[in-house]
Amino acid sequence: MLTPGKELEAVSDQGMDYVFVLDVSGRMREDGKIGLSRNSVAEFVNVLGDRDRFELIALNMAPKGLFGSLATPSEQTKQQARAFLDAQRPGGSTILRAAISQAYQHADSDRSLNVVILSDGMTERTERTQLLKLIQQRPASARVFCIGVGNEGDCGLLRTLAEDAGGLTALVSQGDDFQRQARAFRRKLLRPVAGGVTMELRGADIYDVEPRKPPNLFHGSPIRMYGRYRAGAPVSVQLGEDIAGTKLNQTIKIELPSAAGGNPGIERMWAWHKVQRLLRQADRQGNRSAAIPEIVRLGEAYSIASEYASFIVLENDNEYERWKIKRRNALRIERDRKAQQVVRDELEALRNQAASQVGPAQGKGAPQASPAGPAIRTTPAPAGPAVSQAPQPRQSRGWDIDLSGGGGGALDPLSVIGILLMGASTFWARRRRK
Repeated sequence: MLTPGKELEAVSDQGMDYVFVLDVSGRMREDGKIGLSRNSVAEFVNVLGDRDRFELIALNMAPKGLFGSLATPSEQTKQQARAFLDAQRPGGSTILRAAISQAYQHADSDRSLNVVILSDGMTERTERTQLLKLIQQRPASARVFCIGVGNEGDCGLLRTLAEDAGGLTALVSQGDDFQRQARAFRRKLLRPVAGGVTMELRGADIYDVEPRKPPNLFHGSPIRMYGRYRAGAPVSVQLGEDIAGTKLNQTIKIELPSAAGGNPGIERMWAWHKVQRLLRQADRQGNRSAAIPEIVRLGEAYSIASEYASFIVLENDNEYERWKIKRRNALRIERDRKAQQVVRDELEALRNQAASQVGPAQGKGAPQASPAGPAIRTTPAPAGPAVSQAPQPRQSRGWDIDLSGGGGGALDPLSVIGILLMGASTFWARRRRK
């Protein structure tokens, strides 16, 4: 995991240009998608700064702009934007190419242009290759951001468009806080971006790294890299990035263990990312036939559902024999179950440990809890199950890499759960005593 460093904390006071592309095709009437899009765009417009400029484009069969040029955010233009959004009615099919081409026309070489597409990504299959070529032809000052609307859609296409254009992908659904999401989105864009991120790994015979090329690093959005290695050994991680024309380089030393089993979830995440890359690569070439066998193999081996691999559940082994269905993922399912049981045992041990520390302190002169909140115990826990008798959590093998060379580390998820359980138990114990 590559986390943003201090170099990305400075806030820019320069204005930027925004073109919001709103999908109003017929599919957007399903599950309230059009309402989600309207609310999201309205909040994005509300948080724009005085030096920003914006335009709205509604698209289905053909794009339709609001102002025809970039407008400054004022009470009047914001009201016009809201009226424009309310007037949109879903209908027709989704043709993204024309809307993106129209958005590119607002590019200014002296300012950053952020094209923000709100859609479910369900466009014509024949348009995929043309869209990916169009993204590569964007102006030098433009980046494309894709926001997937609703719980159904082609997020893979949206993610590919954003990554190829140096942007980000996000999702909005019912119940989201649109204002908070809009502010968080703008905070990312107001801060510098680490572009041209490179990562070279030396040692441990590392291969199959996904993604093959790290994307841009935005403030508040870490990059996660997945890979495989053949032998445990010290590894040198050489990182490089470009921030506002300044080249930064850093070398981190880590050591990979000789055996790293017991975590099938990470294996599945690696395989899922590889499947997505194969699909995007095939779409860029306009033909998926060569990639399908490998996608199916990964789906079967790692229990990943896709357009080319789905799963059924039968009652027992006899049913599988009856229907002549090969259980290619049987070994992985057994490994998953064992790993899940280990996690359940660890959580139970943490619960027992937390429960053993709840209750009045024993002995004269025991430290009293502060009324301001739970105190951190530094003395042995009172009578209860001994910690040494509980199963010990697995050793954490994680590294947070801060590209600035500073910052703190990450908490293991089990540690976070244990802290929350201990805090909650102490809180309720005090309520009972009161």
